[in-house]
Amino acid sequence: MSTPSNTSSNDDPEIPEVQLTRMKHSSVGSYLKPESEAIHQVGIEWWIEEIKLNIEPRWVSVGGRPLQATQMAALRPSELSKKVVRNFIGLANTDSLPHLPNRSSMTVMLWNCRGAGNKIFRRNFRELIRVHRPNVVALFETKVPFSSMGLFFNHLGFTASTIVDPVGRVGGIWLLWKPTQVSVSAHIANSQVIQATVKRENYEEWVLAAVYASPNPGMRQNLWNDLEESSNSMLNPWLVAGDFNDVMGQNERRSFTQNNHSNRCRKFLDNINRCGLMDLGCTGPKFTWSNNRKGLANTMERLDRALCNTEWRITFPEGAVRNLPRTYSDHSPLMVYTEGKIKLNTDGCSKGNPGPAGYGGLFRDARGTWIFGYHGKLEVATSEEAELWGIYRGLTIILEKSMHDITIETDSEQMVLHINNTTPSNHPHRALLEDIKFLMLRCNCDVSHILREGNKCADGLANMGVNHVENLVVLDNPQMKLQIF
Repeated sequence: MSTPSNTSSNDDPEIPEVQLTRMKHSSVGSYLKPESEAIHQVGIEWWIEEIKLNIEPRWVSVGGRPLQATQMAALRPSELSKKVVRNFIGLANTDSLPHLPNRSSMTVMLWNCRGAGNKIFRRNFRELIRVHRPNVVALFETKVPFSSMGLFFNHLGFTASTIVDPVGRVGGIWLLWKPTQVSVSAHIANSQVIQATVKRENYEEWVLAAVYASPNPGMRQNLWNDLEESSNSMLNPWLVAGDFNDVMGQNERRSFTQNNHSNRCRKFLDNINRCGLMDLGCTGPKFTWSNNRKGLANTMERLDRALCNTEWRITFPEGAVRNLPRTYSDHSPLMVYTEGKIKLNTDGCSKGNPGPAGYGGLFRDARGTWIFGYHGKLEVATSEEAELWGIYRGLTIILEKSMHDITIETDSEQMVLHINNTTPSNHPHRALLEDIKFLMLRCNCDVSHILREGNKCADGLANMGVNHVENLVVLDNPQMKLQIF
């Protein structure tokens, strides 16, 4: 959305100043009835403003193109938002705010969903988008025409797409993206691949090939011949990812039935080498497909993967792939991160509830490697307050270090519910919760629950905070007592 231009203020002193803008990419404006209102978040310069939209029953013409006019009234003045941010990072009111370029990770989700036309798919897809927030999505084997699902994707912000519909109920590739976050221009689209150039501000443009390789060996080889032809003229960073219907070796297959795939594996490796591609590896479940049979009849394989050329790996040296657990489909969704996905684990500790308390947290990369940690002492606090302070301190560090798109994990399911829902006006820690929500919006972070067994290192840091004398200590390296977790 463009930055609002100034217009005359409303005469009624109780109504906030109204500004006129034009929206190019917003699903809100497309689906609200005239005169209806909605709350919508937009980026204005570099901070987040919450605005009220009033959709007018008229259109304006810009360069011969009709655009819907939208009135915007800020729920909180921008100057107040600037003041809040200055307080968080310790700047005086006269100091200029830091410039924070948007170099956060681009995220691509690729999924052989095995059918996209039912309620179970919609529920699972909506949850995947909520948790992982991809900018670009590629769906394979959709089995239904896109026209039956377009409105559903628009409501989730995926208002742009390149589509190869299935033939009957066979195949189908849908490439979807959020045009407010990324620009995608497709130049090849057929039943086995959609290839497109991906652009975003502060990024070098790169090429994505979303692949659904046919189970038919002859058609699958035709795909590789086309990819080899593309590789011969490819100058940009190139990511080739999706369902290849092949494995590299017997270590990527688990089955109790005898099946010699050595020639097929060798041919797959030869095709990859001829295209000058390398495997990006993965975290998460090793096998991405299962035949879902029981006992000795079960077979699992790594059919889905992400490959790239040397230029893509040089451009995105921290790029990583994460295989998600299978849910609706017999294939795992793949998440590809251009910058690697950083996680923050936090915890709080109170000896007495209320009593002497502390908090702690650690940042780690997509492979689980320690980046840095922190802990601090609270004089007297409840366990709930200590948990919130662990999250809050982590968010202030994220803001200071100009970080974005961090997933915060806490073993307090109650805190996750408090943060993700409206805070009651009588909540004892309402101010702290509101500050946490503001910082999460500002830094584009999300919070999720993790089992206590997976949060032991953060728990150790919180206990160190109880016994320490300082309010905040940042650790570049884990102390010896933490290395056992």
